[in-house]
Amino acid sequence: AFDVATDKGVNHVADATIDIGEATVGQSNLTLDAVAQSRFTLPSRGVWAGEVFPLRYTLNAARRYFYQMANTPDWDPSPLSVEPWQKPEQLSATLNGEERISILYKTRAVAKTPGTVPLNTASQLVNLATGTNAFSVFSRPNLEQFSVSSKPATLVVRPLPDPAPADFHGAVGQCTLDAKIVPATAAVGEPFTWTLTLAGTGN
Repeated sequence: AFDVATDKGVNHVADATIDIGEATVGQSNLTLDAVAQSRFTLPSRGVWAGEVFPLRYTLNAARRYFYQMANTPDWDPSPLSVEPWQKPEQLSATLNGEERISILYKTRAVAKTPGTVPLNTASQLVNLATGTNAFSVFSRPNLEQFSVSSKPATLVVRPLPDPAPADFHGAVGQCTLDAKIVPATAAVGEPFTWTLTLAGTGN
């Protein structure tokens, strides 16, 4: 509020209140979160410290607005150690009568120390079609670029059992060690091949 001096005396201007709502996508009156959102998917059981676990990131958008991804996810994985994202997969589904597009990224990660780990927010640029331009017989979409931020996610990292077995040397995971001899039967002096194969997932 403020006062204005005039030749008719002081006029008082009352204060004004402006309500600011969420930004909408084009002229749709839909918020960005209603059109596109992203999230991480973590093992619901939690993970062991040092365990290699699958990590997924999904961006989901309404097909009628989705045009293309503008970049890969921008994300700081610390304190996790992660592999590079695999090539994304595109999936389609119908939710509440509306067709949705999901872009799925997969990788593997390791948390080295136990505790509750809140994941850093990932952001990703996406181009959405908010209408069309039709200046001639050809029409093209009106594109707007939005930054989509992932929902909060928390990883529970459990400590390894204590005390550890006497023969534990720090390896965490599921592994198998197989042996194969070819040929299985050999004569004295005949050569054979002994193959040891270590396979599985571990830290």
